[in-house]
Amino acid sequence: MALLRDQPAGPRSPAAGSDTQPTTGKRVSRKVKDVNGAEVLGAIVSVEGQAAKATTAKDGSFSLKGVKPDQSSSR
Repeated sequence: MALLRDQPAGPRSPAAGSDTQPTTGKRVSRKVKDVNGAEVLGAIVSVEGQAAKATTAKDGSFSLKGVKPDQSSSR
């Protein structure tokens, strides 16, 4: 999973029903924080080349289901 650390986090409202959660594969759960360590609400998290997609919660947390094991390591 590639994390885009140098991308600025701007205001964004989560789109209702936009999370795609495949039923096979691995679950990956993490938190997204900005450069100051504050949780990021409403960030869209995805894995390149896969359908799994989620939007971060108020505390910056997200959970992706269906991540292929060979794509689940952070860079």
